[in-house]
Amino acid sequence: MQEERIIVESNRLHGTCQDVFELVLRNIPDSILEARPGQFVLLEPLHLNSVMPRPFSIVHINKDKKTVTLLIKVVGANTLHYSKLQPGEKINVAGPLGKPIPYDEKMNKFILVGGGIGSAALVCLSSELHQKKKEVKILLGARSDIEMVGCDFYKNVGCATQSITDQTGLVTELLNQELSEIEEDLMVVTCGPKPMLKAVYEICEKKNIPCLVILEEIMACGTNSCKSCAVTGKNGDIKNICSEGPALDAAWIDWEIFFPNNRQQRIDPTIKKAASKFSTPFKTELIGKDGRRLILDYPVMNASGCLGIDSLKIGHLDISKIGALMTKAVTVSPRSGNPMPRACETPSGMINSIGLYNLGMEKFLEKKLAEWFEYNKPVLVNISGYSVSDYKILAEAFNKTKVAGIEVNISCPNAKGGGMVFGTDPKITKEVVEVARQAAPEKFLIVKLSPNVTNIVEIAQAAVDGGADCLSLINTIQAMAIDIKTAKPKIGTGYGGLSGPAIRPVAVRMINQVFKANLGVPIIGMGGIDDGEAAAEFLLAGANAVAVGTGSFSDRMIFEEIMKTLERVMAYHEARNVSELTGLVSR
Repeated sequence: MQEERIIVESNRLHGTCQDVFELVLRNIPDSILEARPGQFVLLEPLHLNSVMPRPFSIVHINKDKKTVTLLIKVVGANTLHYSKLQPGEKINVAGPLGKPIPYDEKMNKFILVGGGIGSAALVCLSSELHQKKKEVKILLGARSDIEMVGCDFYKNVGCATQSITDQTGLVTELLNQELSEIEEDLMVVTCGPKPMLKAVYEICEKKNIPCLVILEEIMACGTNSCKSCAVTGKNGDIKNICSEGPALDAAWIDWEIFFPNNRQQRIDPTIKKAASKFSTPFKTELIGKDGRRLILDYPVMNASGCLGIDSLKIGHLDISKIGALMTKAVTVSPRSGNPMPRACETPSGMINSIGLYNLGMEKFLEKKLAEWFEYNKPVLVNISGYSVSDYKILAEAFNKTKVAGIEVNISCPNAKGGGMVFGTDPKITKEVVEVARQAAPEKFLIVKLSPNVTNIVEIAQAAVDGGADCLSLINTIQAMAIDIKTAKPKIGTGYGGLSGPAIRPVAVRMINQVFKANLGVPIIGMGGIDDGEAAAEFLLAGANAVAVGTGSFSDRMIFEEIMKTLERVMAYHEARNVSELTGLVSR
């Protein structure tokens, strides 16, 4: 395998497709020009937050011009970048990878079945079979005519092609018609979405027709190092798609492992069925054990520390689709914050060490709190203390106001306890929450959990035992970044809190753990939510509502975008209310 810096020859939309591009690369090394059908190349990730290269089937090879053609369907940030490559730009390409399709050359008849973008993987095979004077029929399926892939390529090859869309039927129906009479000397090769592959295999199995499936699986390396693209066979053996595929004998695959019957597919962004046909599809009620509740018009809010009243005043953030407003942290005494610098960017996130800069409780009550109520949203106040008595003082003070709830931040160091963070010890967690509960008996009490623990459920249970109505998680993860030129930390305090998409998988895992513990209180999920799909992931993991922090810095319309995506997700799962998504992954 070679990796070369390859020049883009051209890049244009493919046929009538609106999201599939023909990317032609030139000055291709001989090794790739000699690739056989089924082999693929890896393109370097172009999105800043990506670390994994993307595999693509080779659709066409022109040895005279030393070019190869790939078909790129835009499904995420990297494929969007690929679709915008301009002639003359360069990109790292590695290949060829994988093994040629191991079709039986003794066979004289072949049916190639393609679904969606999977049809691209069959083009080179159709050309090779046609050159070998084999009888080739192409069956293509797609959601609509404008999403049909590869038709022009197959036409140029000279293969008989039939196509069908979801509006009129499935490509497996075409296959059944072609196989209405049992034929010998026939092999089926297919590539497309997993449900289609499984259905094609089952049809062939019944008719005792050999079938090869070309698999498209997530792979981190493409070179048989990471073992992420493993497939299990019925005999228990394991094959890696990148090195022993991508085409495998369909009869060898253990389909119950590879594609269980209950496996859900990716949410289709074109779904138009609107959840808004229900009267209050987004209304969310967070109800504590003792009946105290927080009612939200939308299941999304800002995370504490990431939205100040001054930002609201200048209209920096669109809050029309926000369910509640969370203040920045308030402490008993004024705090000037930590030494500078207080923030730095990291891969997929940022580290901050603001140090709870604020005016202090008295001035906040006197000068700032009233301004938060002007936006006609439920207001939640975040309180932070350095002793148990601090939480008592703060909770008592805000109990006398009309705030909708209090969020108790237990990620602060206990100054009187030797600096240990309150939220890392279940006994101290319970003590702090009990004090806040007693001081504000009627307020909806949220406890914000620290992820810097070994057992998040133990801490969550302690908070609930202390009187929490709701849990919010996760807070930032302790982290460090170093300037290699100065050999100094990039944060003035050395360490800080990591936020952003980098911590999302940790947050999702912890939320799911707390959800499955069934503690009897709702969960507000946070930690790296930067778009609607991330918000949906948190709900599916077990959150009842979500909070956005770092993601709001770069996208002022993020709350509206989240609600639009949640509407599509609800439609896909036929949810009447957003609450029906909560914990769906564990049901």
